[in-house]
Amino acid sequence: MGRVVTMEVGMSNHDTEILAKLDLLIAVQQEQTKAIQEHGKALQEHGQSLAELRGQMTVALQWLQSMDARFVALMHLCEPRKAAA
Repeated sequence: MGRVVTMEVGMSNHDTEILAKLDLLIAVQQEQTKAIQEHGKALQEHGQSLAELRGQMTVALQWLQSMDARFVALMHLCEPRKAAA
C-alpha cells in the first residue's frame, strides 16, 4: 500500500517517523492477512481433494472385497472332495 505522508505545519520529524512506522505495520498486517486467506483457500482445496480420494478408495475397497469373495468361492469349488465312506 502507498505510504501516507502528511506534512502539516508544526509536525515534527518524530511524528513523521511514527506515521511512517504505522504505515509499515499496516502494510505488513495486510500482507499477512492476504497470505492467511490464500493458505485457507489452499487448505480447502486440499480437503476437497482428500474427500475425492476417499471416495475413490471406498470404491476400490468394495471392488477388492467383491473379488476376494469370488476368489474364496472359486477356491471352495477346487477343494478336494472327501470320498464317501
